[in-house]
Amino acid sequence: MLLHGLLELRITGGAFLIVVDAAAIAAGLFLIVRRPTWRWAATAATAAVGGAGVGYLLCWFVGDELDLLGFSPTPISRMWVAFSTAGLALVVVNVVLRPNWRRAVAAVCLPLIAIAAAVGLNVDAGGYTHLGQALGAPGRVLAGVAQLPPHSEADGAAPAGAEWRAGSPLPGSGRLYSVRIPGTVSHFQARDAELYLPPAALVRNAPALPVIVGLSGQPGAPADLFELGHLDAYLNAYAQANHGIAPIVVVPDQLGAANRNPMCVDSPLGNVASYVKTDVVDWVRAHLNVESSPSGWGLLGFSEGATCANQFLASDPGQFSAELSISSELAPWNGPKTVAEAFDGSTAEYAAASPEALLRRGAPYRHSFAEFAVGADDARYRPNAIALDAAAKAAGMTTTLLLSPGTAHDWNTVRYAFAHDLAPLIEHLGQAA
Repeated sequence: MLLHGLLELRITGGAFLIVVDAAAIAAGLFLIVRRPTWRWAATAATAAVGGAGVGYLLCWFVGDELDLLGFSPTPISRMWVAFSTAGLALVVVNVVLRPNWRRAVAAVCLPLIAIAAAVGLNVDAGGYTHLGQALGAPGRVLAGVAQLPPHSEADGAAPAGAEWRAGSPLPGSGRLYSVRIPGTVSHFQARDAELYLPPAALVRNAPALPVIVGLSGQPGAPADLFELGHLDAYLNAYAQANHGIAPIVVVPDQLGAANRNPMCVDSPLGNVASYVKTDVVDWVRAHLNVESSPSGWGLLGFSEGATCANQFLASDPGQFSAELSISSELAPWNGPKTVAEAFDGSTAEYAAASPEALLRRGAPYRHSFAEFAVGADDARYRPNAIALDAAAKAAGMTTTLLLSPGTAHDWNTVRYAFAHDLAPLIEHLGQAA
């Protein structure tokens, strides 16, 4: 029980943050004023300022100059990195200049400062909410594919609608599954997908439900949309207000590994487009009661996953009718070798794979609906969202543009987008209002 309580400890607010920050500040002050002389205090303070400067420069070099993160760190994140490097500098000065019992105390201060910085960065990114998530403990109970509800043509004949009612008591919420979707056609080696079934899909007379194909960012995993984005909570809330009806959501793995990015095209890096648009779609149709019409199929994605969603909707409106794109790139990108590795060195092929080029080529899109969301403080990705919204609108799509106040390229933006744009996406796919 004690272990369970610790794993459920909330690390994004309240007493936990106060205690951690207070301990880190106390540690830093101790390292500066532990010897009551002005010379020592000046030396320690100089080390702290220099360490903070190194941290700030590190953020600029890694995040802005080299673009290794794929986004620009926020001012808050830069502050926490600077705080951690300032603490490291203080520890080094204490250990080197005063090698006595105090060096052990100084060494103990370092993890306190590091933990405070990690917690601060996590809050700024809108990441893990509980200690168990941060430590990698399982946060959800998943059922295996063998336990999926029975599927038959008779059960799935009736479409979802305001007139549908369950013939048996509905579960109080939807259920999450971890499922293996093989790359039968694409031969793409994907990790397990995540699958959300709403309450209406868990009864014997389940209606044919719309489908949303979700795509998480890179680095990442399919579970991120649920673990960090809390997508299932928003879907459950929608289902509770609509007689248990909500879309089936499948989140396949378009990466192959957390740090890989084969992008959502068919290339020597992997046939990702064929995997998602053929293998995943065929698997869903074979295993679940779903809408057959493209009007009942949509996409959502975050960051790299949003770029994929843009590409799939623009390239195949006969398969998908709507999308929610959160913090998208303007074009698929995997570093300086993108064109050489994925497009056989052809800049023309690379340019043709961008969502804007696909939109120009496929216009008009009279029946497509696209929502673009981005953090209002996201200096890099906000112009992308504005440009993509304009391009989709010019191509004939019905579009909306959402700015998440006070957030950047993070999971706070994702959750804000789910809270405001998920319901319109579902309603476009034909759900009861």
